Amino acid sequence: MPNPLYIGRFAPSPSGPLHLGSLFAAVISYCDAKFHQGVWRLRIDDLDTPRVQPDAITQQLHQLDAFGLGWDGEVYYQSQHTADYLAALYDLQAKQACYTCHCTRQMIRERQQGQVQYDNFCRHRHHPFDLQQAWRLQLPDQRSSWQDQWCGKQTSPQPVEDPIIWRRDQIFGYHLACAWDEWAMGMTHVVRGQDLLAASWPQTLLRQHWHPSAAELVYKHHPLLINQQGLKLSKSAQSQAVWPNQGALYKIAQILGVADPLNAKMPDQLILQAIQDNWAKIMTDFLIQNTSEQSSTSIKQVCVI
Repeated sequence: MPNPLYIGRFAPSPSGPLHLGSLFAAVISYCDAKFHQGVWRLRIDDLDTPRVQPDAITQQLHQLDAFGLGWDGEVYYQSQHTADYLAALYDLQAKQACYTCHCTRQMIRERQQGQVQYDNFCRHRHHPFDLQQAWRLQLPDQRSSWQDQWCGKQTSPQPVEDPIIWRRDQIFGYHLACAWDEWAMGMTHVVRGQDLLAASWPQTLLRQHWHPSAAELVYKHHPLLINQQGLKLSKSAQSQAVWPNQGALYKIAQILGVADPLNAKMPDQLILQAIQDNWAKIMTDFLIQNTSEQSSTSIKQVCVI
């Protein structure tokens, strides 16, 4: 029987087939769940419809299955839960935890001398709530801290930047949908890339707004794979799709430091099993970083050639 104290997930965006970076994230979250005899769910983050590519979901499901990364239960599609997100948004409005923002990126740049970091300009302007405008979550100004199991003690970035939870193009913000889903899916552990390390803070606040008695999530953020230009592997960086038995899992085993005595021609199922068998070593040698206090902007990157 799976361990009910560990329920994790992998949550790809269907902007294209999985590349080495997204497969890397899937392998890490899968192996950590299985190491703890836990449940590994699959969520498809398909809310950002302009970025959703035809056939990408089918491709991603096929890739995961072919690489031996079998998920537990039904696939959870964000696009099927928009009514829940709208109710959650209105709940925040009722609790005076959010506000309407009329600022465009150009307006922010003009105020911030070319910078795009939002300055919370509309926070106290009391604009009427209007779904034709963006909505932002109001974050506390005082510095906050939380514990990441792999990255150690984290502190919230300063200055505070209130995140968008409803976009003016009629799409729910990432933080709102993600935080709601973690609760709705019964997640206990969130394993994802360090580019989302700072997202733990606003998503924890959202969880507390909606479900103050809910247990705290266990966060684990892993290093990112970057290309030779220093860009995170992604579709926008033109990262190539990966397919079974073509060396992708062997490359991941190399990155994780457990490639000996494997070779690139071995079946993927044997390579994946070797990664799982060495998970305790991988956590100690690769995933767990210095636990001294650090900023949530401190990110470990691994260059992939």
